[in-house]
Amino acid sequence: MSTPSVSETKSILRSRNVTVLAGLAEFERELTIERIRAGIDAYRERSGGAWGRRPRPVETDRLRALLIAKTPLRQIARELNIPRTTLRRAIQRAADE
Repeated sequence: MSTPSVSETKSILRSRNVTVLAGLAEFERELTIERIRAGIDAYRERSGGAWGRRPRPVETDRLRALLIAKTPLRQIARELNIPRTTLRRAIQRAADE
């Protein structure tokens, strides 16, 4: 058996240090995720289950009139000054009611 050279010893120690640091980073990441989830759960409990932004208000009467008139969605969105995705969500909510 031969004794390892200084450079081999340094590389072994470096790889062990990297492994330990990676383990600590993973542990810290898990703690962060756990804290975030706890915060979200606490918020949901305080707010009664709501999460995220409130839906943007849309003039439903005007929206229905434009839909009945078979106005294209792009034009309706421009007239109501809302994005088309918001318009589609508003149409879906109106259909569900």
